[in-house]
Amino acid sequence: MKFKVLLFFLLQMWLICGQAAESPSVLSFAQEQEIAVLRAQLESIEKYQDQILSVVLWSLGAVIAMSLGLAAFNWFANKVSYERDIQAIKQETQAGVSVLEAQLKSEIGQETQKITSEIGAREESMKIAIIKELSKRIDAQTRVIDKQAKEILDLQFENVEREAEDSVAKKRYEWAIYKYCDLLNISVKQGSYSYQAGEILDKISQILDKPEVSLSSDNVTKAIETFSNLPPSHLTAAQNLIPKIKKAHGS
Repeated sequence: MKFKVLLFFLLQMWLICGQAAESPSVLSFAQEQEIAVLRAQLESIEKYQDQILSVVLWSLGAVIAMSLGLAAFNWFANKVSYERDIQAIKQETQAGVSVLEAQLKSEIGQETQKITSEIGAREESMKIAIIKELSKRIDAQTRVIDKQAKEILDLQFENVEREAEDSVAKKRYEWAIYKYCDLLNISVKQGSYSYQAGEILDKISQILDKPEVSLSSDNVTKAIETFSNLPPSHLTAAQNLIPKIKKAHGS
């Protein structure tokens, strides 16, 4: 467009200069033809410029269309790549979470097993300690009970022995033999029959040697049962008293 305006401006200047050189009223035939030629050239130039402008506009449109196409293709490719990246990241994240979850489960299982083992060991230690403590207490209580039982048996032995001796002194021989049989049973419970049983059997023998002694059936039965419970070391002496007991019974 600038070239067209410039050409038109030069043509006008040329016309003005020609008119100034010649007569302003009359133009020569040659000049008119030349002006006609110039006008035809100007029109050709204008058409040529329009064609060039059309080609430029069409090329510009093609370039813009190609640019838009490339931009759309890049956007689509980037979108697909972005989606693939997101999917890959999700898969990696899920895989990492699965691995971490497996590790956590394994560690939790190991810690649980360790704690269970420690608790079991502590419980076992506590059980052993409690059993030992209870055993000590039971042993202590057993010793106390045994001591009290021995004291009770000692008191019973003293009382029964006193009753037997009083019965002998009062010549209640049947009752005295009955009490001496009780003494034999107490001595067996005491575990001191190694010397006391022999003494008691001698006292019973001395009473049976008295001619006035008379025993009832219950007394005879009690004496024989008591003799059968004596240890083997005193059975012979006890068996020797049975004929005397039957004689005192009158059988």
